[in-house]
Amino acid sequence: MAVTLWALLALLTVAIVKQTKPDRNGVRPLVTAGNLVALLSVFYILMPGLGLILANAEFTWAPSFGGWDQLSGFFGVTIVGLTLFNLGYYLVQNRKPTRPRLADRPSATRATGPGPLEIIVVVACLVIGLALKAYLVQSTGGVVSTLLRLSSSVRESTNVGDLDAGDLSLRTASGLADVAAVWIFIRSLSSKRAIAPATALLVAVMLISFTTAGKRLTLLLPILAVVVALSVVRMRLSIRLFPVLVSFAFAFGMGTLLFRIYVPAWLNNVTINLDQVPYAHGSVFLFYMNSLEFSTVEMSTLAINARDSIVSMFGGYGNSFYELNIVPFLYTIPRGIWFDKPDTIYDLSYAVSAIARGFQVPDPTVGYVTTLIGNSYVMFGPLGVAASFALFGLAAGCVDRMRFRRASWTPASLIGYSVLLVLVFHVFRMGSLGWTFLIGVVQQYGFLLGFGLLALASAMDRAWLVGRHAERAPLRGHHGRRSDAVPLRT
Repeated sequence: MAVTLWALLALLTVAIVKQTKPDRNGVRPLVTAGNLVALLSVFYILMPGLGLILANAEFTWAPSFGGWDQLSGFFGVTIVGLTLFNLGYYLVQNRKPTRPRLADRPSATRATGPGPLEIIVVVACLVIGLALKAYLVQSTGGVVSTLLRLSSSVRESTNVGDLDAGDLSLRTASGLADVAAVWIFIRSLSSKRAIAPATALLVAVMLISFTTAGKRLTLLLPILAVVVALSVVRMRLSIRLFPVLVSFAFAFGMGTLLFRIYVPAWLNNVTINLDQVPYAHGSVFLFYMNSLEFSTVEMSTLAINARDSIVSMFGGYGNSFYELNIVPFLYTIPRGIWFDKPDTIYDLSYAVSAIARGFQVPDPTVGYVTTLIGNSYVMFGPLGVAASFALFGLAAGCVDRMRFRRASWTPASLIGYSVLLVLVFHVFRMGSLGWTFLIGVVQQYGFLLGFGLLALASAMDRAWLVGRHAERAPLRGHHGRRSDAVPLRT
Protein backbone atom coordinates (compact mmCIF):
# COMPACT_ATOMS: atom_id res chain seq x y z
CA MET A 1 0.00 0.00 0.00
CA ALA A 2 2.72 2.48 0.97
CA VAL A 3 4.66 1.76 -2.24
CA THR A 4 1.60 2.54 -4.35
CA LEU A 5 0.94 5.77 -2.48
CA TRP A 6 4.60 6.79 -2.87
CA ALA A 7 4.40 6.18 -6.62
CA LEU A 8 1.29 8.38 -6.77
CA LEU A 9 3.18 11.12 -4.94
CA ALA A 10 5.96 10.86 -7.51
CA LEU A 11 3.42 11.29 -10.32
CA LEU A 12 1.94 14.36 -8.61
CA THR A 13 5.45 15.85 -8.34
CA VAL A 14 6.05 15.21 -12.04
CA ALA A 15 2.68 16.85 -12.77
CA ILE A 16 3.92 20.06 -11.12
CA VAL A 17 6.99 20.10 -13.39
CA LYS A 18 4.87 19.35 -16.47
CA GLN A 19 2.80 22.48 -15.84
CA THR A 20 5.78 24.75 -16.58
CA LYS A 21 4.79 27.20 -19.33
CA PRO A 22 7.12 28.43 -22.11
CA ASP A 23 8.49 31.93 -21.59
CA ARG A 24 8.62 34.63 -24.27
CA ASN A 25 11.68 32.90 -25.79
CA GLY A 26 9.81 29.61 -26.15
CA VAL A 27 11.83 27.96 -23.35
CA ARG A 28 10.16 26.15 -20.46
CA PRO A 29 12.33 27.63 -17.70
CA LEU A 30 13.93 25.54 -15.01
CA VAL A 31 13.71 28.11 -12.22
CA THR A 32 10.09 28.77 -11.26
CA ALA A 33 8.09 28.68 -8.05
CA GLY A 34 6.30 25.54 -9.24
CA ASN A 35 9.55 23.73 -9.99
CA LEU A 36 10.95 24.82 -6.63
CA VAL A 37 7.98 23.16 -4.92
CA ALA A 38 8.60 20.04 -7.02
CA LEU A 39 12.26 20.08 -5.94
CA LEU A 40 11.23 20.39 -2.29
CA SER A 41 8.79 17.53 -2.76
CA VAL A 42 11.67 15.37 -4.01
CA PHE A 43 13.91 16.21 -1.03
CA TYR A 44 11.36 16.43 1.77
CA ILE A 45 8.87 13.75 0.70
CA LEU A 46 10.00 11.36 -2.03
CA MET A 47 13.61 10.72 -1.03
CA PRO A 48 13.03 10.22 2.71
CA GLY A 49 9.82 8.34 1.96
CA LEU A 50 11.64 5.91 -0.32
CA GLY A 51 14.34 5.48 2.31
CA LEU A 52 11.73 4.52 4.90
CA ILE A 53 10.12 2.06 2.50
CA LEU A 54 13.50 0.40 1.97
CA ALA A 55 14.00 0.41 5.75
CA ASN A 56 10.74 -1.50 6.23
CA ALA A 57 9.05 1.61 7.71
CA GLU A 58 11.41 1.69 10.70
CA PHE A 59 11.98 5.28 11.79
CA THR A 60 15.42 6.50 12.84
CA TRP A 61 14.64 9.74 14.68
CA ALA A 62 11.09 9.04 15.91
CA PRO A 63 11.05 5.24 16.28
CA SER A 64 7.87 5.09 18.36
CA PHE A 65 5.90 6.65 15.50
CA GLY A 66 7.12 4.28 12.77
CA GLY A 67 5.27 1.49 11.01
CA TRP A 68 3.55 0.87 7.70
CA ASP A 69 0.18 2.21 8.82
CA GLN A 70 1.64 5.50 10.03
CA LEU A 71 3.77 5.89 6.90
CA SER A 72 0.81 5.15 4.63
CA GLY A 73 -1.27 7.66 6.57
CA PHE A 74 1.32 10.37 5.95
CA PHE A 75 1.47 9.51 2.25
CA GLY A 76 -2.34 9.72 2.04
CA VAL A 77 -2.45 13.18 3.64
CA THR A 78 0.36 14.38 1.38
CA ILE A 79 -1.43 13.11 -1.73
CA VAL A 80 -4.38 15.32 -0.83
CA GLY A 81 -2.05 18.30 -0.37
CA LEU A 82 -0.11 17.90 -3.63
CA THR A 83 -3.32 17.27 -5.58
CA LEU A 84 -4.79 20.53 -4.34
CA PHE A 85 -1.50 22.33 -5.02
CA ASN A 86 -1.55 21.11 -8.63
CA LEU A 87 -5.13 22.28 -8.99
CA GLY A 88 -4.49 25.75 -7.57
CA TYR A 89 -1.33 26.19 -9.63
CA TYR A 90 -3.15 25.06 -12.79
CA LEU A 91 -6.04 27.47 -12.29
CA VAL A 92 -3.74 30.47 -12.07
CA GLN A 93 -1.40 29.44 -14.87
CA ASN A 94 -4.25 28.83 -17.30
CA ARG A 95 -6.33 31.87 -16.44
CA LYS A 96 -6.89 34.13 -19.44
CA PRO A 97 -5.04 37.46 -19.16
CA THR A 98 -7.23 40.48 -18.53
CA ARG A 99 -4.72 42.86 -20.13
CA PRO A 100 -2.02 42.55 -22.80
CA ARG A 101 0.98 40.51 -21.78
CA LEU A 102 4.12 42.49 -21.10
CA ALA A 103 5.82 40.18 -23.54
CA ASP A 104 3.57 41.52 -26.29
CA ARG A 105 4.63 45.09 -25.64
CA PRO A 106 7.80 46.65 -27.02
CA SER A 107 10.76 45.78 -24.85
CA ALA A 108 12.70 48.59 -23.29
CA THR A 109 16.03 49.50 -24.84
CA ARG A 110 18.98 47.98 -22.99
CA ALA A 111 21.37 50.45 -21.44
CA THR A 112 25.14 50.05 -21.75
CA GLY A 113 25.80 49.65 -18.05
CA PRO A 114 25.20 50.86 -14.50
CA GLY A 115 24.89 54.52 -13.67
CA PRO A 116 27.19 56.47 -11.35
CA LEU A 117 24.86 56.38 -8.33
CA GLU A 118 24.41 52.63 -8.65
CA ILE A 119 28.19 52.14 -8.77
CA ILE A 120 28.64 54.21 -5.61
CA VAL A 121 25.94 52.28 -3.74
CA VAL A 122 27.13 48.82 -4.80
CA VAL A 123 30.73 49.61 -3.79
CA ALA A 124 29.54 51.04 -0.47
CA CYS A 125 27.40 47.95 0.26
CA LEU A 126 30.29 45.64 -0.59
CA VAL A 127 32.85 47.49 1.51
CA ILE A 128 30.55 47.98 4.53
CA GLY A 129 29.31 44.38 4.39
CA LEU A 130 32.81 42.91 4.18
CA ALA A 131 33.98 45.20 6.98
CA LEU A 132 31.15 43.96 9.18
CA LYS A 133 32.01 40.34 8.40
CA ALA A 134 35.68 40.95 9.20
CA TYR A 135 34.82 42.65 12.48
CA LEU A 136 32.45 39.81 13.39
CA VAL A 137 35.17 37.22 12.84
CA GLN A 138 37.76 39.24 14.76
CA SER A 139 35.48 40.09 17.68
CA THR A 140 34.28 36.51 18.17
CA GLY A 141 37.70 34.85 18.44
CA GLY A 142 39.15 34.85 14.93
CA VAL A 143 38.99 32.50 11.97
CA VAL A 144 39.64 29.28 13.91
CA SER A 145 36.91 30.02 16.46
CA THR A 146 34.53 30.89 13.63
CA LEU A 147 35.16 27.52 11.98
CA LEU A 148 34.93 25.61 15.27
CA ARG A 149 31.57 27.25 15.90
CA LEU A 150 30.13 25.54 12.79
CA SER A 151 29.72 22.29 14.77
CA SER A 152 27.56 22.36 17.89
CA SER A 153 29.38 19.42 19.50
CA VAL A 154 32.83 20.92 18.84
CA ARG A 155 31.59 24.31 20.03
CA GLU A 156 30.53 22.81 23.34
CA SER A 157 33.70 20.77 23.81
CA THR A 158 36.03 23.68 23.06
CA ASN A 159 33.99 26.34 24.90
CA VAL A 160 34.30 28.81 22.02
CA GLY A 161 30.84 30.12 22.89
CA ASP A 162 27.87 30.87 20.71
CA LEU A 163 27.07 34.24 19.13
CA ASP A 164 25.04 36.68 21.24
CA ALA A 165 22.22 38.93 20.03
CA GLY A 166 24.61 41.71 19.04
CA ASP A 167 26.73 39.33 16.98
CA LEU A 168 23.64 37.99 15.24
CA SER A 169 22.53 41.50 14.34
CA LEU A 170 25.99 42.24 12.98
CA ARG A 171 25.89 39.09 10.90
CA THR A 172 22.49 40.00 9.51
CA ALA A 173 23.65 43.50 8.59
CA SER A 174 26.69 42.07 6.79
CA GLY A 175 24.26 40.76 4.17
CA LEU A 176 24.97 44.07 2.42
CA ALA A 177 28.06 42.42 0.94
CA ASP A 178 26.02 39.42 -0.26
CA VAL A 179 23.58 41.47 -2.30
CA ALA A 180 26.40 43.64 -3.66
CA ALA A 181 28.30 40.55 -4.86
CA VAL A 182 25.15 39.15 -6.48
CA TRP A 183 24.38 42.50 -8.14
CA ILE A 184 27.91 42.74 -9.56
CA PHE A 185 27.65 39.16 -10.85
CA ILE A 186 24.35 39.89 -12.60
CA ARG A 187 25.83 43.02 -14.18
CA SER A 188 28.82 41.06 -15.44
CA LEU A 189 26.54 38.44 -16.98
CA SER A 190 24.43 41.00 -18.82
CA SER A 191 27.46 42.91 -20.13
CA LYS A 192 29.55 39.74 -20.72
CA ARG A 193 32.50 41.50 -19.12
CA ALA A 194 34.69 40.59 -16.13
CA ILE A 195 32.66 37.44 -15.47
CA ALA A 196 35.60 35.57 -13.90
CA PRO A 197 36.45 38.29 -11.31
CA ALA A 198 32.75 38.77 -10.50
CA THR A 199 32.36 35.01 -9.99
CA ALA A 200 35.45 34.86 -7.77
CA LEU A 201 34.14 37.74 -5.67
CA LEU A 202 30.74 36.07 -5.34
CA VAL A 203 32.23 32.73 -4.26
CA ALA A 204 34.49 34.42 -1.71
CA VAL A 205 31.67 36.43 -0.17
CA MET A 206 29.37 33.38 -0.03
CA LEU A 207 32.08 31.32 1.65
CA ILE A 208 32.63 34.00 4.28
CA SER A 209 28.89 34.30 4.84
CA PHE A 210 28.51 30.55 5.29
CA THR A 211 31.37 30.25 7.76
CA THR A 212 30.20 33.20 9.87
CA ALA A 213 26.55 32.12 9.85
CA GLY A 214 26.97 28.35 9.98
CA LYS A 215 23.61 27.92 8.28
CA ARG A 216 23.04 27.05 4.66
CA LEU A 217 19.75 28.93 4.61
CA THR A 218 21.85 32.11 4.72
CA LEU A 219 23.00 31.29 1.19
CA LEU A 220 19.55 30.41 -0.16
CA LEU A 221 18.60 33.88 -1.40
CA PRO A 222 21.97 34.68 -3.06
CA ILE A 223 22.11 31.24 -4.71
CA LEU A 224 18.57 31.50 -6.06
CA ALA A 225 19.31 34.98 -7.40
CA VAL A 226 22.40 33.67 -9.19
CA VAL A 227 20.55 30.69 -10.68
CA VAL A 228 17.67 32.92 -11.81
CA ALA A 229 20.17 35.30 -13.43
CA LEU A 230 21.92 32.44 -15.22
CA SER A 231 18.57 31.13 -16.40
CA VAL A 232 17.27 34.47 -17.67
CA VAL A 233 20.35 36.41 -18.77
CA ARG A 234 22.83 33.88 -20.05
CA MET A 235 22.02 30.20 -20.33
CA ARG A 236 18.21 30.03 -20.54
CA LEU A 237 18.11 26.90 -18.40
CA SER A 238 15.18 24.69 -19.45
CA ILE A 239 13.05 22.25 -17.53
CA ARG A 240 14.97 19.36 -19.11
CA LEU A 241 17.72 20.10 -16.60
CA PHE A 242 15.49 19.31 -13.62
CA PRO A 243 17.39 16.04 -12.86
CA VAL A 244 20.64 18.05 -12.96
CA LEU A 245 19.10 20.55 -10.51
CA VAL A 246 18.20 17.72 -8.15
CA SER A 247 21.75 16.35 -8.37
CA PHE A 248 23.29 19.79 -7.78
CA ALA A 249 21.04 20.45 -4.77
CA PHE A 250 21.91 17.03 -3.32
CA ALA A 251 25.65 17.60 -3.79
CA PHE A 252 25.44 21.09 -2.30
CA GLY A 253 23.49 19.85 0.72
CA MET A 254 25.80 16.94 1.37
CA GLY A 255 28.97 18.98 0.79
CA THR A 256 28.01 21.82 3.09
CA LEU A 257 26.83 19.44 5.82
CA LEU A 258 30.09 17.50 5.73
CA PHE A 259 32.04 20.79 5.73
CA ARG A 260 30.26 21.84 8.94
CA ILE A 261 31.11 18.51 10.56
CA TYR A 262 34.58 17.56 9.34
CA VAL A 263 36.36 20.94 9.25
CA PRO A 264 35.69 21.78 12.95
CA ALA A 265 36.55 18.20 13.90
CA TRP A 266 39.83 18.41 11.98
CA LEU A 267 40.73 21.71 13.64
CA ASN A 268 39.97 20.15 17.03
CA ASN A 269 42.01 17.00 16.23
CA VAL A 270 38.92 14.80 16.45
CA THR A 271 38.57 11.70 14.26
CA ILE A 272 35.08 10.87 13.07
CA ASN A 273 34.40 7.15 12.79
CA LEU A 274 31.20 6.53 10.87
CA ASP A 275 31.23 2.89 12.00
CA GLN A 276 30.23 4.20 15.42
CA VAL A 277 27.23 6.12 14.03
CA PRO A 278 24.31 3.65 14.13
CA TYR A 279 22.42 5.01 11.14
CA ALA A 280 25.54 5.57 8.97
CA HIS A 281 26.74 1.93 8.84
CA GLY A 282 30.22 3.23 7.95
CA SER A 283 29.00 5.03 4.83
CA VAL A 284 29.19 8.79 4.20
CA PHE A 285 26.23 8.48 1.83
CA LEU A 286 24.04 6.71 4.40
CA PHE A 287 25.24 9.16 7.05
CA TYR A 288 23.77 11.99 4.97
CA MET A 289 20.65 10.18 3.78
CA ASN A 290 19.71 9.11 7.33
CA SER A 291 20.55 12.47 8.89
CA LEU A 292 18.03 14.93 10.27
CA GLU A 293 18.07 16.67 6.91
CA PHE A 294 15.87 13.88 5.55
CA SER A 295 13.78 13.38 8.69
CA THR A 296 10.82 15.44 7.44
CA VAL A 297 8.63 12.42 6.69
CA GLU A 298 9.27 11.04 10.17
CA MET A 299 8.60 14.37 11.86
CA SER A 300 5.50 15.08 9.80
CA THR A 301 4.18 11.62 10.68
CA LEU A 302 4.93 12.39 14.33
CA ALA A 303 3.04 15.68 14.07
CA ILE A 304 0.02 13.99 12.53
CA ASN A 305 -0.12 11.26 15.19
CA ALA A 306 0.82 13.46 18.19
CA ARG A 307 -1.36 16.39 17.21
CA ASP A 308 -3.07 16.76 20.58
CA SER A 309 0.20 16.61 22.53
CA ILE A 310 1.77 19.29 20.34
CA VAL A 311 -1.22 21.60 20.62
CA SER A 312 -1.30 21.20 24.39
CA MET A 313 2.29 22.50 24.59
CA PHE A 314 1.08 25.78 23.08
CA GLY A 315 -2.04 26.00 25.25
CA GLY A 316 -4.73 24.96 22.76
CA TYR A 317 -5.53 25.44 19.08
CA GLY A 318 -6.26 29.14 19.24
CA ASN A 319 -3.07 29.94 21.12
CA SER A 320 -1.10 27.62 18.83
CA PHE A 321 -2.19 29.58 15.78
CA TYR A 322 -1.34 32.84 17.54
CA GLU A 323 2.12 31.65 18.65
CA LEU A 324 3.09 30.24 15.27
CA ASN A 325 1.59 32.76 12.87
CA ILE A 326 1.26 36.07 14.73
CA VAL A 327 3.97 36.28 17.41
CA PRO A 328 6.90 36.05 14.93
CA PHE A 329 5.58 39.19 13.22
CA LEU A 330 5.33 40.97 16.59
CA TYR A 331 8.86 39.87 17.48
CA THR A 332 10.26 42.57 15.21
CA ILE A 333 8.96 45.24 17.63
CA PRO A 334 11.95 46.76 19.49
CA ARG A 335 12.29 45.91 23.16
CA GLY A 336 12.26 49.64 23.93
CA ILE A 337 8.62 49.68 22.83
CA TRP A 338 7.62 46.17 23.93
CA PHE A 339 9.17 46.11 27.42
CA ASP A 340 8.14 42.57 28.36
CA LYS A 341 9.11 41.10 25.00
CA PRO A 342 9.98 37.39 25.54
CA ASP A 343 13.57 36.32 25.05
CA THR A 344 12.55 33.17 23.21
CA ILE A 345 9.77 32.26 20.81
CA TYR A 346 8.88 28.70 19.93
CA ASP A 347 8.09 27.12 16.60
CA LEU A 348 6.11 23.95 16.08
CA SER A 349 9.39 22.25 15.17
CA TYR A 350 10.60 22.73 18.77
CA ALA A 351 7.56 20.93 20.12
CA VAL A 352 8.10 18.12 17.62
CA SER A 353 11.75 17.76 18.66
CA ALA A 354 10.71 17.68 22.33
CA ILE A 355 8.34 14.77 21.68
CA ALA A 356 10.85 12.94 19.48
CA ARG A 357 13.58 13.27 22.11
CA GLY A 358 11.34 12.54 25.10
CA PHE A 359 11.49 16.01 26.66
CA GLN A 360 8.47 17.60 28.29
CA VAL A 361 9.67 21.15 27.64
CA PRO A 362 10.68 22.25 24.11
CA ASP A 363 14.32 23.16 23.55
CA PRO A 364 14.53 26.52 21.69
CA THR A 365 17.86 25.53 20.15
CA VAL A 366 16.71 22.32 18.43
CA GLY A 367 13.78 22.05 16.05
CA TYR A 368 12.69 19.36 13.60
CA VAL A 369 10.67 20.82 10.74
CA THR A 370 7.45 19.15 9.65
CA THR A 371 6.88 21.16 6.44
CA LEU A 372 3.53 22.63 5.46
CA ILE A 373 2.02 19.15 5.66
CA GLY A 374 2.61 18.55 9.35
CA ASN A 375 2.07 22.16 10.38
CA SER A 376 -1.28 22.59 8.64
CA TYR A 377 -2.47 19.18 9.89
CA VAL A 378 -1.67 20.11 13.49
CA MET A 379 -3.53 23.42 13.13
CA PHE A 380 -6.63 22.35 11.19
CA GLY A 381 -6.51 18.62 10.46
CA PRO A 382 -6.94 17.06 6.98
CA LEU A 383 -9.08 19.96 5.76
CA GLY A 384 -6.29 22.31 6.81
CA VAL A 385 -3.83 20.42 4.61
CA ALA A 386 -6.21 20.61 1.65
CA ALA A 387 -6.94 24.32 2.10
CA SER A 388 -3.35 25.36 2.77
CA PHE A 389 -1.98 23.54 -0.26
CA ALA A 390 -4.73 24.90 -2.50
CA LEU A 391 -3.87 28.45 -1.40
CA PHE A 392 -0.17 27.65 -1.72
CA GLY A 393 -0.73 26.50 -5.29
CA LEU A 394 -2.60 29.71 -6.11
CA ALA A 395 0.19 31.82 -4.59
CA ALA A 396 2.97 29.94 -6.43
CA GLY A 397 0.98 30.27 -9.65
CA CYS A 398 0.72 34.03 -9.18
CA VAL A 399 4.49 34.29 -8.62
CA ASP A 400 5.21 32.40 -11.85
CA ARG A 401 2.52 34.23 -13.80
CA MET A 402 4.37 37.47 -13.07
CA ARG A 403 7.54 35.83 -14.31
CA PHE A 404 6.08 34.69 -17.63
CA ARG A 405 4.46 38.07 -18.27
CA ARG A 406 7.75 39.95 -17.95
CA ALA A 407 9.30 41.10 -21.22
CA SER A 408 12.63 42.37 -19.88
CA TRP A 409 14.64 41.99 -16.71
CA THR A 410 16.77 44.23 -14.55
CA PRO A 411 19.07 43.23 -11.66
CA ALA A 412 16.34 44.50 -9.32
CA SER A 413 13.59 42.41 -10.92
CA LEU A 414 15.80 39.31 -10.95
CA ILE A 415 16.58 39.62 -7.25
CA GLY A 416 12.98 40.59 -6.47
CA TYR A 417 11.72 37.40 -8.11
CA SER A 418 14.32 35.44 -6.13
CA VAL A 419 12.98 36.94 -2.89
CA LEU A 420 9.54 35.57 -3.78
CA LEU A 421 11.06 32.15 -4.47
CA VAL A 422 12.71 32.20 -1.04
CA LEU A 423 9.33 32.87 0.57
CA VAL A 424 7.84 29.94 -1.39
CA PHE A 425 10.67 27.76 -0.08
CA HIS A 426 10.10 28.73 3.54
CA VAL A 427 6.32 28.38 3.36
CA PHE A 428 6.77 24.78 2.23
CA ARG A 429 9.54 24.05 4.72
CA MET A 430 8.29 25.88 7.82
CA GLY A 431 4.55 25.74 7.19
CA SER A 432 3.61 28.96 9.01
CA LEU A 433 3.42 32.56 7.82
CA GLY A 434 5.00 33.94 10.97
CA TRP A 435 8.13 31.82 10.80
CA THR A 436 8.37 32.31 7.04
CA PHE A 437 8.53 36.05 7.73
CA LEU A 438 11.03 35.61 10.56
CA ILE A 439 13.45 33.43 8.59
CA GLY A 440 12.84 34.70 5.07
CA VAL A 441 12.67 38.43 5.86
CA VAL A 442 13.94 39.36 9.33
CA GLN A 443 17.09 37.24 9.07
CA GLN A 444 17.74 38.79 5.65
CA TYR A 445 17.39 42.44 6.70
CA GLY A 446 20.93 43.30 5.58
CA PHE A 447 20.49 41.71 2.16
CA LEU A 448 17.06 43.28 1.67
CA LEU A 449 18.27 46.72 2.78
CA GLY A 450 21.09 46.60 0.26
CA PHE A 451 18.68 45.36 -2.39
CA GLY A 452 16.34 48.28 -1.74
CA LEU A 453 19.17 50.81 -1.91
CA LEU A 454 20.54 49.35 -5.13
CA ALA A 455 17.11 49.20 -6.76
CA LEU A 456 16.50 52.84 -5.80
CA ALA A 457 19.91 53.93 -7.09
CA SER A 458 19.38 52.08 -10.36
CA ALA A 459 15.94 53.67 -10.81
CA MET A 460 17.34 57.14 -10.11
CA ASP A 461 20.14 56.60 -12.63
CA ARG A 462 17.60 55.42 -15.19
CA ALA A 463 15.38 58.45 -14.59
CA TRP A 464 18.36 60.79 -14.93
CA LEU A 465 19.49 59.04 -18.13
CA VAL A 466 16.01 59.18 -19.67
CA GLY A 467 15.66 62.86 -18.77
CA ARG A 468 19.05 63.65 -20.25
CA HIS A 469 18.17 61.73 -23.42
CA ALA A 470 14.87 63.61 -23.70
CA GLU A 471 16.64 66.97 -23.39
CA ARG A 472 19.00 66.16 -26.22
CA ALA A 473 16.45 64.52 -28.52
CA PRO A 474 14.65 66.79 -31.02
CA LEU A 475 10.87 66.83 -30.83
CA ARG A 476 9.07 65.64 -33.94
CA GLY A 477 5.51 65.99 -35.08
CA HIS A 478 3.03 63.56 -36.53
CA HIS A 479 4.86 63.10 -39.83
CA GLY A 480 7.18 60.46 -38.57
CA ARG A 481 8.73 62.82 -36.09
CA ARG A 482 9.71 61.80 -32.64
CA SER A 483 7.49 63.05 -29.79
CA ASP A 484 9.13 61.51 -26.74
CA ALA A 485 12.17 59.62 -25.58
CA VAL A 486 12.54 55.86 -25.56
CA PRO A 487 12.78 54.57 -21.96
CA LEU A 488 16.04 52.91 -21.12
CA ARG A 489 16.31 49.84 -18.96
CA THR A 490 19.29 49.43 -16.70
